Amino acid sequence: MRPGSIVRVFAPVAGKTKFQLCLSLPVADGAAARFLFLNSEAKFQDHYVVPDTRLPFLPPSRTGNSCFCFSLIVRLNRGQIEALKPIEVGAIDLVLAEELRAFADGVRSLASADLRFVKEALDQIIYDLTSPF
Repeated sequence: MRPGSIVRVFAPVAGKTKFQLCLSLPVADGAAARFLFLNSEAKFQDHYVVPDTRLPFLPPSRTGNSCFCFSLIVRLNRGQIEALKPIEVGAIDLVLAEELRAFADGVRSLASADLRFVKEALDQIIYDLTSPF
């Protein structure tokens, strides 16, 4: 798992498998890893919708779309990650990373510190995808 990857986890609260975009990993100082949810329906404000064909490593959704939810950041500490055992199923490409970053500029449902973090994380993912190393 790395920033930019999409992971599958079994969500006990929802009672089903969910998918999330990894924005960051836990670091030595104890900070949690952070993720954005993916849903199949854009029910709320600040969802970036793409056709399922843009994420071919995900199972087809009921709606034919996947939505990156910019309304909540999921935080998981090391213990939670070990318990949930997220499995990387794929990763976003550069074009999608750039689209998500541009969309983030118009997001209004996250607290300013969370939104700043999301933008910085997406900037880093874009940098990593364009870096030759």
